[in-house]
Amino acid sequence: MKGSISLQGLRSKGTVQLRGAHIGGNLECDGGKFHNPAVANVAESGTALIAEGAKVAGAVLLRNGFVAEGMVWLYRVEIGGNLECDGGKFHNPAVANVAESGRALIAEGAKVAGAVLLRNGFAAEGMVWLSGAEIGGNLDCDRGKFQNPEVADLAGSGRALIAEGAKVAGAVYLRYGFAAEGTVWLSSAEIGGSLECDGGKFQNGSGRALIAEGAKVARSVLLRNEFAAEGTVWLFGAEIGGSLECSGGKFRNPAKADIFGSGWP
Repeated sequence: MKGSISLQGLRSKGTVQLRGAHIGGNLECDGGKFHNPAVANVAESGTALIAEGAKVAGAVLLRNGFVAEGMVWLYRVEIGGNLECDGGKFHNPAVANVAESGRALIAEGAKVAGAVLLRNGFAAEGMVWLSGAEIGGNLDCDRGKFQNPEVADLAGSGRALIAEGAKVAGAVYLRYGFAAEGTVWLSSAEIGGSLECDGGKFQNGSGRALIAEGAKVARSVLLRNEFAAEGTVWLFGAEIGGSLECSGGKFRNPAKADIFGSGWP
């Protein structure tokens, strides 16, 4: 398709399929309601929107009243502009014995020429997965809510935001109202700007709040000004080109029985 695809205000039940689509403009889903929650033993439930392998010359817009009940699957999508999810709601919490639950937004291996914006009222229940993504601008999650708390013996729980091995040309912003329940995982990520977490809240009862093992950050890492972590902040082997600043940060990781990583400084 030479132009844009507009699904603005769409009301759907079941999966919306755009796998492998070629879109010459934007993919516009602002205000859309995509409903396909994960249900035990119901085939094809749990995925609201699939655009795996799609090539979008412009931006992908999942903003301003966008709601997904079920996973949004953007695996290996190529986007010529931004991926914008400001104000979007992505609901797919982990449920015992329910396949496809626990994953809210999957953009593993995506190539985004612009920024990835998960800000300003963005909310996810279930994991947000950006592992191996290549982002030409910033990864901006200021004032975003990422909820996927650890539940004993529940597969898919405990990981809120995963960007392991991601390459971000700009900065990563997890600031000013950012809140995560579950691990924020940035291991081996390459960040061309700063990693800024001032005022962010990182909570994980499993003992791992923020993991950036082996990450490469060209500028500074800022964990200041009411930054709060409940669980380990792990920067083992990270390379930081600027400062590591923690003034005004709060770090808490009480030891808990049978919880690996709890009690570590």
